[in-house]
Amino acid sequence: MTDTDQGSEARAHRRKGGRASERAAALDVPAKPQPRNPYPPVPACSADQLEAIHHGSLRILKEIGIDVLHAGARDILKGAGADVTPGAERVRFDPAVIEAQIGKAPKSFSLHSRSPARKLVIGDGHVAFCSVGSAPNSFDRDGGRRPGNHKDYKNFIRLGQSLDSVHLWGGYPVEPV
Repeated sequence: MTDTDQGSEARAHRRKGGRASERAAALDVPAKPQPRNPYPPVPACSADQLEAIHHGSLRILKEIGIDVLHAGARDILKGAGADVTPGAERVRFDPAVIEAQIGKAPKSFSLHSRSPARKLVIGDGHVAFCSVGSAPNSFDRDGGRRPGNHKDYKNFIRLGQSLDSVHLWGGYPVEPV
């Protein structure tokens, strides 16, 4: 092969994407089916305890309320029946308003991806594995434990994108301090 032939071959390789496309193809891991949990959830508390927590939360929402910082969100809540004082961020809720909305929550919903094969269903027995979010430190065998930095952040992102068993990211994999 002559030098001219090698040059034209290298240019053709770059036009097709070169090393970047090779790396992307190597990281293009096919999606596996999302696992389902065949067992009912283990209750964290008894039905009586859950009812007490629910009534306690309704009391807090009625008497104390929550701060809603976005004025548009306060307008929407006021339209739905919440007690919104003009000029204040605190919103209080009548228990009947909350009770009416609880039944409208879906048993599951979908998170859509750019690739339809990577759509995730949250709820209704579907299991979605997520990474840890916002860890303050990084660790590896060579460098030991250290505060998060930008290099480790980028490496964790690359690692996560190459894993087929982690379905989604829950915030930063490490805080780049």
